[in-house]
Amino acid sequence: MTGRRKLATRSWMLLSFAAVGATALAAERATNIDIDLWPGRSVTTGGTSRVADTVRPARARYKELLRKIEVAKDQATYGDFYDFGYYTGTSYMEHTDLPPGYWVYVAPHWLIYREDLNAPQPPVKAAWGTEQATGAPDTPNAGDIQTAWASTTADGQREWLELTYESPVEAVGVMVYETYNPGAVDAVIAYAGNEQVQVWAGKDPTEPGKPMGVSVMGFSTAVNTNRVRLNIDSPSVSGWNEIDAVGLIDKQGKVHWAVSATASSSFGARPDVPPGPGGPVPLGLPPGESDRNNIR
Repeated sequence: MTGRRKLATRSWMLLSFAAVGATALAAERATNIDIDLWPGRSVTTGGTSRVADTVRPARARYKELLRKIEVAKDQATYGDFYDFGYYTGTSYMEHTDLPPGYWVYVAPHWLIYREDLNAPQPPVKAAWGTEQATGAPDTPNAGDIQTAWASTTADGQREWLELTYESPVEAVGVMVYETYNPGAVDAVIAYAGNEQVQVWAGKDPTEPGKPMGVSVMGFSTAVNTNRVRLNIDSPSVSGWNEIDAVGLIDKQGKVHWAVSATASSSFGARPDVPPGPGGPVPLGLPPGESDRNNIR
């Protein structure tokens, strides 16, 4: 767990440097800048000449606004405009169910976009984040490894992990790659149109106590779907029940891999921690405050 503590310390230092930079920026001469970073609305905000130089190219940079949230107090840290980058947290301050995306601060709002047209490569996955459950399995060994999804707490509550696939298929089962403390999945729900269908329930085929395993769960009926949810009885199997990937099996036996994922909670998402500079979450908390790194 030393690596997590190092990551938290580094992120907090970067966040502190950002606050110093924002203070210096606020001291510059203010100007009025017309902002039109979200569709159908323009506003004028107080800013600096440096902000103006940054905002203009940003207007054409981002595509598809996903969410706009108001966090007025962040202006003290980030100024009138701050181009943060990719952030995978699902909660921030009092705001929940946030999508992963590119965050831009235009005081007093954070704007979350799906795509950055200037991004040179796909965003880095957050350690133990929900996105770790997308794609084909890539966790080579059993253990507490950051390339698998993990819930926020080890045994604090029941959890769920929901996977979305590129296109609907006639699905007949799933393959769940469990890489740490397996054995807690007790139901599978498939989304068929507006309906939720329980297609499997029972005892996880991978027994608790095994280091890892691939649980194949055949559906009680074939269903046309591109989205499934795993229900996980986390308190029943001690420790973090980590999942690396979930393959959706179609009638022809082809396995499809998820393109996106959400969950009841995620160790890779740290609520109430500002998305500071230095890369995607997870971010560290200030020294002395409660930090989930310390409970691993």
